[in-house]
Amino acid sequence: MIVRVNRCLILFVFVVTVCGCRQIWDRGAGLEASVSKILARVSDENIPLDCTMIQTTRAGTCEGRIYPDIIERLVEQLNLAEVRAGQPRDYEFEVWANAGEDACSQKHPGSGIKIFKSKRRAPQLRLEDGSSFEYFLLFYNLETNAACIQVSFAYG
Repeated sequence: MIVRVNRCLILFVFVVTVCGCRQIWDRGAGLEASVSKILARVSDENIPLDCTMIQTTRAGTCEGRIYPDIIERLVEQLNLAEVRAGQPRDYEFEVWANAGEDACSQKHPGSGIKIFKSKRRAPQLRLEDGSSFEYFLLFYNLETNAACIQVSFAYG
């Protein structure tokens, strides 16, 4: 009887760990809260975001509707550079943008999208709690105001 209870308990803990951790991380402990803190630097509005980690990486995306004036302030304050067609190849950007099937580049391909990127570990990406983002990518649809923000938590 005790062996059966232990097996059930182990199975339960395994299922909760595998299925529950991603939702906990997506919603509360990390991604959404951290990206919202960056957005709060340029807007007094509470911008609703739908955030998801990219598989088992340190990277994740947050999607929401953001008005152009907030985008302009965000680009300026984070010192983001626009990524344009015809620029010399940027291998760092290519690696970041192609982080997996949940990456912003996969969710928002096509024309009408402006893309901005940060420098690697830019000081503007440091959060109040001492953590930091490795990078910050912004995919912005000018027609719909749909924004996809992709970040990666830095080590250390």
